Amino acid sequence: MCASFSPEISSAVGLALRSRCPFIVYRLPDDDTVVFHANPGGDNAVADFGADVIVQPFDASLPATHIIAECDAAALLALNARGLLPAAPAQEEACPKSTSRDEYLRSLSAVIDSLRRGDGRKVVISRIKVVETRDLDKVALADAVFSEFRRAFCFFYYHPSLGLWLGASPELLLGRDGCGILHTMALAGTRPAGTCAPWDRKNIEEHRAVTDFIVEKLRSCELKPEVGECATLPYGKAIEHLCTKVSARASDSSSFKRVLEALHPTPALCGYPVGFALEAIGRAEAHCRSCYGGYISVGDAAYVNLRCARIYSDGSCCLFAGGGIMPDSDPDDEWAETERKASSLLSIIRKCQY
Repeated sequence: MCASFSPEISSAVGLALRSRCPFIVYRLPDDDTVVFHANPGGDNAVADFGADVIVQPFDASLPATHIIAECDAAALLALNARGLLPAAPAQEEACPKSTSRDEYLRSLSAVIDSLRRGDGRKVVISRIKVVETRDLDKVALADAVFSEFRRAFCFFYYHPSLGLWLGASPELLLGRDGCGILHTMALAGTRPAGTCAPWDRKNIEEHRAVTDFIVEKLRSCELKPEVGECATLPYGKAIEHLCTKVSARASDSSSFKRVLEALHPTPALCGYPVGFALEAIGRAEAHCRSCYGGYISVGDAAYVNLRCARIYSDGSCCLFAGGGIMPDSDPDDEWAETERKASSLLSIIRKCQY
């Protein structure tokens, strides 16, 4: 596993963490370039080192947070050397408690009963797994995640209104290429990595619900979607997903923002129909999703905030994992799926304690 962070970026990330300066470090999928932006000036700063990064919570009614590209790593280190980077006061809420197995299974049973009555087609129910660490090296942890998940969108960011988040997302919510083509994907359906049997009906139907939603939303934006072949997409060493890529030619420069707003939140992280699913999530989940299931927009691409953890100042790591619940879901199987989804990040966290 090769290192992803340069010494300069590692130093800048450590400095930003100590001073509680808003920052983000990210790497696009299948790319070797690690990008660092810091925003010591807050909301009134001017972007000098690239485009702002936009972090949208799962709740689409909440405002997005901008991390302005005010400083790169060298500029932040130089600012500190001149004594111009004062530490911001700590502002952090307490880490929540893990979702118990009994609590999760009870919630799933109620959702499955509702789906079997025909109230909806799919609901994504998440849970949290809190790990208390000892002397966690946060910079080394982020570096290890970036190194492990080369094909994912890797991110590590802090903002006082959001907290500190780390993740490696396999899911492109929306991208735009140089020819004006919009790209997205239906990523739904999960099973253990290396499974040789055909995909089962539950996963196929779950995946179809997401694909149908994406096609419907693109058509509602007056676009003509082109749907690719459904394929199996590995993620890490524990799981694999069903993935269908969908594209459409943008009608004008405003199409990206319009389509992005139409797609979020997708049934891959919410359910279908969306209104019904959001109500079911509100009843079933005791925790706040915050950034989990939202998205991070970088230039001409937005990625779902997925396979992630919020890291608290005491070193506690709150991992988020969810599963698509269908009428024929088995609660015990769904619990096992969330365990597998959390396992890759969890194993790296345990290796990064002193």
